[in-house]
Amino acid sequence: MAIAHVWLPAATLRSVAIDGPLRAKGNGESSLDVDSATSIAPDITFLQVVGHTPSNHDFDNVYKYIVDSLGSRVHVVTTSWGSCEQDNNRGEMALDNSYFKQAYAEGQWWFSAAGDQGTDDCEDGHTRALSVDFPGSSPYVVSVGGTYVETYQTKARKITGWKAERVWAFGNCKLKGNGDGSNGAGGGGASIVYAKPPFQQALTPADGARDVPDVSLISDDVNDGVFLADGGSIQAGIGGTSDAAPMWAALLAIVEQEKGSYMNVASPLERLYALAETSSYASYFHDVIGGNNGVPACAHDISVFKGFTAVQGFDKASGLGSFKGTNLVNAY
Repeated sequence: MAIAHVWLPAATLRSVAIDGPLRAKGNGESSLDVDSATSIAPDITFLQVVGHTPSNHDFDNVYKYIVDSLGSRVHVVTTSWGSCEQDNNRGEMALDNSYFKQAYAEGQWWFSAAGDQGTDDCEDGHTRALSVDFPGSSPYVVSVGGTYVETYQTKARKITGWKAERVWAFGNCKLKGNGDGSNGAGGGGASIVYAKPPFQQALTPADGARDVPDVSLISDDVNDGVFLADGGSIQAGIGGTSDAAPMWAALLAIVEQEKGSYMNVASPLERLYALAETSSYASYFHDVIGGNNGVPACAHDISVFKGFTAVQGFDKASGLGSFKGTNLVNAY
């Protein structure tokens, strides 16, 4: 079967390094962010901010730079870097959260991947401790989970439309009913650090905790994997919530474009939950009602992490669901 390539228009890309020289070769994670965001919003200017190393200290500096130095001209931010709350130093989390709080107050909106290991974000199965990803668990950041999309197709396998959507779930154990053949699962659950924020009070269980994800989008790396350019070469079969977060961020960039100014764009956390409470919820979101983001029992890993099952409305596997782009932009 021949693969049809669709070449997207080139968006404006700029890069800045804040803790050392800019590296000549790209990074797969960063390339995925750039390609995914610009595929949704090709007219945006994408500014890539690069730290010296992927250490927590350098992330602190990156976050501070984006908020303090770029806040007046960068209004939507996406990050696919994160780690589970249990592995983060509480002092550094508090410092980073202060930057996100400042950004939120000044109208700079952050999106973050919810993680690709389901309810075991720490990837330490022996503890059986449920875990979620930071900075997505911050009450000032939009956490984006993952889905697997089924499509309508012709006999020639040309995709003609959206058919159904379920939680992106592990399938590499090849157990009956155990996911879709992918190598990951959308992160989700309850924060052990942050209390339930006001925008979640009406839709989620009374667990007293910040629940994630807020929303979700296509992430499956096997059935729906994307191609990306990295360092002058093409990589295939790429996915994860690192794919979903920049696409949601790009949609908000389109909202800003439509409204003419970032000053007219309300907080996505407050606005998305408010729209989900209306009778038109189904017009704005694909409600994901199938699948579970638990970690399965495998021959090489005897631990089992009970996941969350997608239900009608909000849930800790898919959040509010994925977007119906045109309708959501128009309603925003």
